[in-house]
Amino acid sequence: MGAEAKQAAAPGRPPDPEADRRIMDAAKKLIAVEGFSRMSIEGVAAVAGVAKTTIYRRWPSKAALVTAAIADLLPVATPDATGSAYDDLVAQLEHNRRTIEIALPGTLLAEEGRNPELLATFRERVLQPRLAFMRGILEAGVERGEIRDDADLDATLDMIMGAFLFHYLANGRPDEKWPRRIADTIWPALAAA
Repeated sequence: MGAEAKQAAAPGRPPDPEADRRIMDAAKKLIAVEGFSRMSIEGVAAVAGVAKTTIYRRWPSKAALVTAAIADLLPVATPDATGSAYDDLVAQLEHNRRTIEIALPGTLLAEEGRNPELLATFRERVLQPRLAFMRGILEAGVERGEIRDDADLDATLDMIMGAFLFHYLANGRPDEKWPRRIADTIWPALAAA
């Protein structure tokens, strides 16, 4: 009996967190490169260096694995608040610039007709928390009197995220000057008199 089979047979033994990480990394890589329909559990197992049974013990299906991989995409850390809406906005834009990967959303959009739950999970677990955090920055600026109280925050968030997506598609990942350029362009329309 192999070491992995012994581990599975040992009652009460916790799953290997390193195997979990390798599986998640492999799933994220393959969903972005191959898409949902071409990605396979066999492929994830090969890239992660684990047996298929190791994956199936944790996730009962390919859809469950991909959903878990999507949920794993959002970095836990967000920039600390500075007390300045402008500075917090620049810091969050920089955080997004460094951490958002565009390949997976493109794959999920392509799969929407066949597997709409994947894009819905991405929206819920990745996009909505980022938008909520950015909205909080803007709302705090309104409360402190830095941002006009009649500013359209929904349109502002659309412009900010739309600018990122378009720049990424047209030119690749934005450079380190991009966050301040976007904030400087938007800020005059937001700033309280």
